[in-house]
Amino acid sequence: MESGFFRGVAGTYTFGKVDVTGFYSHSRRDGNLLDAADSLSDTYSDSFTQSIYSTGFHRTENEINAKGKLGEQVLGTDVLLRHKNWHLGGTFLHTHYSVPVHKKRTDYNQFEFNGSENWNAGIHYNYLWQNVNLFGEAALSHSRGAGIISGLIASLTAKVELSLLYRHYGRNFHSFYGNAFGENTRNINEHGMYWGVKVVPVRKITLTAYYDQFRFPWLKYRVDAPSQGNEYLVRIAWQPAKTILVYGQYREEHKELNPADAPSPIRSPEPVDRQYWLFNLDYNANKYISLQSRVQGSTYRHGTTLYSTGYALVQDVNAQFGRLKVSSRFALFDTDDYNNRQYVYEKDVLNTFSLPAYYQRGERHYLLLQYQVNRHLDVWLRLARTNLRDQLTIGSGLEEINDNQKTELKAQMRLRF
Repeated sequence: MESGFFRGVAGTYTFGKVDVTGFYSHSRRDGNLLDAADSLSDTYSDSFTQSIYSTGFHRTENEINAKGKLGEQVLGTDVLLRHKNWHLGGTFLHTHYSVPVHKKRTDYNQFEFNGSENWNAGIHYNYLWQNVNLFGEAALSHSRGAGIISGLIASLTAKVELSLLYRHYGRNFHSFYGNAFGENTRNINEHGMYWGVKVVPVRKITLTAYYDQFRFPWLKYRVDAPSQGNEYLVRIAWQPAKTILVYGQYREEHKELNPADAPSPIRSPEPVDRQYWLFNLDYNANKYISLQSRVQGSTYRHGTTLYSTGYALVQDVNAQFGRLKVSSRFALFDTDDYNNRQYVYEKDVLNTFSLPAYYQRGERHYLLLQYQVNRHLDVWLRLARTNLRDQLTIGSGLEEINDNQKTELKAQMRLRF
């Protein structure tokens, strides 16, 4: 990862049925370091930062000036008691920044983290009873905000599986490294309940579906009021042979968002509806070549006036000849606007992945080569290109390209001792 990683030492000591884990990390984070004189407020007398950068890029003057300006120390421990069919554990995590974080105040971020110290303390459990697996975690942060997640996975019959998940992340719950299930990017300001089911009605056919209902008790970016929404998905998969897999999927999402043309500060959120669909075919022609074909699309509706669509056609060809693996793609896409950008997973070099947004009108293709030189040495080479139609430039700002084509080249080598 380019940012957010730990750098330090960790260890686990086991005695009997108890595991005790401890770790310490010290690393430098990127941030725009400011002095009190740079602020219009006299609240801060020392240096502070308004944000911590997570891109890991150091290309422009501002990015270079922000490099490594914040020292971060993280100290944590976990104590786990293991039993035959259950375990119970407790965690504690303390984070310290060398300079305080003071975000620029807006209506929606009044409960965000501010300061130089944060801690999280919690308990977690897992219990297996017959065909039911219960699990969960509850935690408090330094701000006294609470985060709770609890659920179950159950095999009801040989053909039916069920999953339930409840989540509650307070508007003042701060967990920098939490990555639990949720609709938001971070585990904050969200309550929700998720239901999932998997059914095998007949041999070779699998039906999966979920329904997720959520609400946001406090304001969000571009949502000037408490809001709520829901999402559901249905997928039908058919595998007539070991070499063939066909599935179709439909997903619908309902949220709320400020109207685009409403004057500030009088903005009442309007409903936003999205529909996504796809059809996919996987075919292993032989032991050397496999194919994947996909067509997918979406619609977007904001209030009663804004409506747009988008789609993508994707063809993958993968091959393996001895020590050489070849992965390739050719894709066509056409989207009315950014709201209908199409995301399709792309293979990449080792320990990385690509999920670019196919946006506007054009083509996308890539070629990935992996070659095992010997049992110690592997090399990767990846070439990808995006061609946009009806466009004179790609990107914006300092990343703007005065052409309708963008080419990316990656090379990687792994040497194992």
